[in-house]
Amino acid sequence: VCINCGGLCQHVYESNKCINCGIIGGSCGEDLFWTFALSTGTLTISGSGKMEAYEDMDAPWEEYRSQITMLILPDGLTEIGSFAFKSTGLTSISIPNSVTWIGEGAFVDCGNLETVDLGDGCDVRENAFYLCPVKNLELGATDYFGTGAFSGSYLESITIAADAPRFAEGAFWNCTNLKEVHFKGSAPSGVVDKGYASSLASFRNVTWYYDCTQDGWTTSNRYKADQKTWAGYSLISENHNVVIDEAVEASCEESGWTEGSHCSICNEVLAAQESTPAKGPSYETIITVPTYTEPGYTTYLCACGDSYSEVIPAILKYTVYADHVEITGYNGNPTEIIIPVNIEGLPVTA
Repeated sequence: VCINCGGLCQHVYESNKCINCGIIGGSCGEDLFWTFALSTGTLTISGSGKMEAYEDMDAPWEEYRSQITMLILPDGLTEIGSFAFKSTGLTSISIPNSVTWIGEGAFVDCGNLETVDLGDGCDVRENAFYLCPVKNLELGATDYFGTGAFSGSYLESITIAADAPRFAEGAFWNCTNLKEVHFKGSAPSGVVDKGYASSLASFRNVTWYYDCTQDGWTTSNRYKADQKTWAGYSLISENHNVVIDEAVEASCEESGWTEGSHCSICNEVLAAQESTPAKGPSYETIITVPTYTEPGYTTYLCACGDSYSEVIPAILKYTVYADHVEITGYNGNPTEIIIPVNIEGLPVTA
């Protein structure tokens, strides 16, 4: 049914208008056709197969480019032509799962395009979404991102659900708002090649999330690209095999450590252990009281096992002679002294 006349119209197009019903449209591939509704700003592609590639601003709907605010693409479309929708007024786009290729500059400079659904995944060629204000991007089984594919966009986060794709040099160049990249599958095959490194190397404040239980997330692959260190990257896993690093209690002289954790697969430190200061000595005092003739002791015993003692002199001072003992004084301030009869087996004389 023709959307313009409401009847069964056999469209015959001349100068992008049907001579039978007047609808705006025409061919855009061997088995693809387009129509444009001025009243709604909707460009509808119908049919199947590969869309023609265009040179910059020569798509058949060029006359209406600035008025296009909605795009409907059919299941069965396999390729989106180069520069097909450049500088249109699109705000969102949903790519059918049948699409395997988005051509060079296909959506370049769509200044209102904030939402892009790439479906199950496809190759995204050079500058396909260059200068589009896309903020969040989820990728399926996308195989390749060409140079400048999302360069200059407003991307804040990228989620890569399947095995990570290949990135051409500069695929995400100048995406200065990017803060998070989530890898859900295996490590990118291009993690050690120049293209991958240069595509992502400009990001210095990005948190890179990855599942280290997936293939390829080795220390070498995470930190090296084109023989360079990924300086400034903070790699934090969402699915580590966590091993607890037990706390070590500090002693009197030795510092201790707080509890921490690391991944047994990739050795990433998940919670760093922090040093705790030595406690310093803490002594318990034990007093052995002196007698008149025997010294006592003050013993200091530390929890760590260290100890030392101080002598408390005997209460009486005396001199031992050959046949007797003579008391010469006393230590401290005793309140009462009872002079013993014998000291060391000899009689005591005052």
